Amino acid sequence: MSAGVASGQHAAEGPARGGASRLLKNPWFLAAVVGILVLTGMRVFTSRRLNTLPVLGDVADFTLTDQDGQPFTRADLNGHVTVVSFIFTTCRTICPAVTAANVDLQKRFAAVGAPVRLLSITVDPEYDTPPVLKAYAEENGADLATWTFATGDRAVLEALVMGKDGFRLAMGDKTEDAAGVADITHSTKLVLVDRKGQVRHYFSSSPDERELVAAYAIDLLTNDDEGGR
Repeated sequence: MSAGVASGQHAAEGPARGGASRLLKNPWFLAAVVGILVLTGMRVFTSRRLNTLPVLGDVADFTLTDQDGQPFTRADLNGHVTVVSFIFTTCRTICPAVTAANVDLQKRFAAVGAPVRLLSITVDPEYDTPPVLKAYAEENGADLATWTFATGDRAVLEALVMGKDGFRLAMGDKTEDAAGVADITHSTKLVLVDRKGQVRHYFSSSPDERELVAAYAIDLLTNDDEGGR
């Protein structure tokens, strides 16, 4: 009987070991484990090693229009940590890199379940209508549940982008070269805005700063209390 019991034990253990092996080879299982480890590590990292970001300014009221033709206002920033950037859809110089930075951040936030929002504001409102922005968003794989594209009246945009009660960044006039290629001088910065609609930091959109942007954005979600710790 003991031999039979031993044989039965081995038979029961075999499938268990095989199942565990198959589970470890499952890419979805591994992705979930990595996501948990990244989130846990990020929480430890952001709670212990990041400096407190000062409040650099409070964004004043504004009303824009999103890619679906719906109003997007200053109130839509409240309660959310948001990374704001500036692009125009026909840009062939610096904008692709800015959009690529946002795509990367979207993936980073999704991987750890961090509800950080992205907001891309056009500096070419005459061309970038809501349908144009929506097509651009879809072309670049934007998740419109968390990433908004916005346009509006030029005067409103200029005040928001350049004004002392806005983001205090550059926004030039539209020009065209001899080949008809459009250009608009504007900032490539990623602006980190906290849950109270306050500007907390300006980051480069270069690849080497994206991890830092993600870390500080998650830090504001988990550690920031009413604009300061």
